[in-house]
Amino acid sequence: MPVSIKHIPGDGYQVSTPNQVHAKHTSLENAKKQKRLLNAVEHGFKPTHHSAANGSFIDKRMKLAGI
Repeated sequence: MPVSIKHIPGDGYQVSTPNQVHAKHTSLENAKKQKRLLNAVEHGFKPTHHSAANGSFIDKRMKLAGI
């Protein structure tokens, strides 16, 4: 999934993939961070909360969100 960063009028950037926009009016630094994160998730990275080394935090959040 190609992630693109576009400069929008004013002082912001938009992060998007072919299916959706992930961020609007964000800083360039944050847009680059989000692009790296989206690419990592596509390649198998599973984000976890820093206090839950076994990934239980993200599992609970996904169940709450219905994912």
